[in-house]
Amino acid sequence: MGMDFSSLFALPDGLEVAETSVTGPVLTLSLVATAPTAMCPLCSQTSQQIRSSYTRHVADVPSAGRQVQLVLRVRKFRCDTTDCPRRIFAERLTPFIEPWARMTTRLSQSIEAIGLATSGELGSRFAPRLGIVTSPTTILRRTMSLPARGSQAVSQLGIDARELAPGSPVRDHSRQFSYP
Repeated sequence: MGMDFSSLFALPDGLEVAETSVTGPVLTLSLVATAPTAMCPLCSQTSQQIRSSYTRHVADVPSAGRQVQLVLRVRKFRCDTTDCPRRIFAERLTPFIEPWARMTTRLSQSIEAIGLATSGELGSRFAPRLGIVTSPTTILRRTMSLPARGSQAVSQLGIDARELAPGSPVRDHSRQFSYP
């Protein structure tokens, strides 16, 4: 009886592990999609006519201290809708992997969290301790692509009494700093 690696690696429904291999610090998982149909991204009609397939390499979050590389066999389907301009389309694996992405959404979110907690350079030195290989530029790019947090109205504002005390730099405007 074989082990179900799909649940072990928290893969979404519709993806199954076909093969595993370990080469040095990298764990490679070959994945296949099991859904019988796919939806055309333009006209939203389902198709079950597989035309061809291609291989896609995607980085995933580390497992047991090893980098994880996913090798996906992505199928191309034929759209039978007559007025749809897209005749051939590849199956979408969103939200697990965005179209054209080279890393899974969960790895991207991990890098964003590292970037928000540290910074580009510090994050790139910290990430290998978590088993994530990345660069300062990638961390900064992922962090900068996040939507800006909306500002909220200030409900309470405190004033430090020491700043209003006689002789404080805020209250005493006669004390100016001069530069040589």
